[in-house]
Amino acid sequence: MLFATIVAAIAVVGTAIITTRLLGPTGRGQLTVATLLATLIVTLGSVGLGSAATYFTARGERARTIVLGNSVLLGFALGLAIISAGFAVIVFSGATLKGVPASYLLIAMAVVPFALVLGNVQSVFLGLQRFREFNRITVAQAVLPLLLIGVALLALGGGVRAAIVATTISTILLAVVVLVIASRTVGVSWRPDRGYVKAASSYGIRVHAANVLNFLGYRLDVFVLNAYASPAAVGLYAAAVAVAERLWMLSQAVSVALFPRIAEEKDEDVRRSITPLLARNTFWLTAAAAAMFWLLSGPLVTLLYGGKFASSAGALRALLPGIVAYSATRVLGNDIAARGRPILNSYIATVSVALNLGLNLMLVPRYGIKGAAWSSTASYSLLCVMTAAVYCKIARVSPRSVFVPAREDGAAYLRLARRLLARPTAQDSAGLDVAAPPATLSDVESTDS
Repeated sequence: MLFATIVAAIAVVGTAIITTRLLGPTGRGQLTVATLLATLIVTLGSVGLGSAATYFTARGERARTIVLGNSVLLGFALGLAIISAGFAVIVFSGATLKGVPASYLLIAMAVVPFALVLGNVQSVFLGLQRFREFNRITVAQAVLPLLLIGVALLALGGGVRAAIVATTISTILLAVVVLVIASRTVGVSWRPDRGYVKAASSYGIRVHAANVLNFLGYRLDVFVLNAYASPAAVGLYAAAVAVAERLWMLSQAVSVALFPRIAEEKDEDVRRSITPLLARNTFWLTAAAAAMFWLLSGPLVTLLYGGKFASSAGALRALLPGIVAYSATRVLGNDIAARGRPILNSYIATVSVALNLGLNLMLVPRYGIKGAAWSSTASYSLLCVMTAAVYCKIARVSPRSVFVPAREDGAAYLRLARRLLARPTAQDSAGLDVAAPPATLSDVESTDS
């Protein structure tokens, strides 16, 4: 899974480089705002159905065919209803976002039903712990837009509109292909199941608030920046964010793999042995990478995006401490949700988002993109502290076990090094140990890859 996350991250950076260099700060900002609005609508409209699909599939409480079919039907129906309402508002009232043509928003919003379907299908694969299919979708979600945007901008000479169209088409194509593959490999029942809909809605609504609030927590600054500054400022900030968030590769891979593992695990001692190990190693590995990014921030931004974006380096440095803090939050938050208590994440996220909004409103008008970056870092740090406190109380472990490196970590790294340097055995070639529970860091690494 980590390998897939790295490939996807490289593709995302490639897309960011192409769009940033060819569209400039203003065009990059318009693209960011339009696509981010669509992503926000998808997040709001998902009502936690993807998380519910993963949860119930992992626990085996519902037939996978029922989960897949009902998740797809609900996602597509919700998506159609949402974009119908959105189109009506934009077309008849002329509403738009500052500096972004309404046509850009309409094109970007067309992706919503298909994005919901794609997310729900991928969630079923995650619940089944079929990481190969999950990883392929993850990579395709990053690579396909890169290819289509590259054609639209490099070959056809298009602008912001062409980039948005390419992004929308890539999601629609991928959703159709993935749904066909899932129906053949997993099986699908299109019969509505009231029992599953009720159970999924109950769980989904509880986790949904946390999903929305977390999204707002690390994307609200873009909308505030666009309102108080300009799309050009958003473009500069988006360049810094695109680089900084690549440091989340490890935490994304670990937290995604952890959720179904904890959801299916009944032994609390095993749970306690997995999550703290992953949290502290994810935290410190991300911190080490962040230190390198801090030292190289100026040359790195200029190399990737050009001299026009040199001012993005300051925002990048301001974001890095928060990126490190949030890497541990991802792991701990997914453990809490996998225990069937996602509402706790919602309470924590509410406080963090309130802080984020307040700081953005105070700092962005005065400090611009640096103000947005420091607001994010402050809210991420608070989120980390609160999530760790709640997790430690639930799991009955000490904060030290979550953040302080332990002696067994060194042994785990040595085992991993020996495994990487050793010649593959017949067992490795057959992939027999992939299904083994990730009890140690080395096991997690082999499973993720």
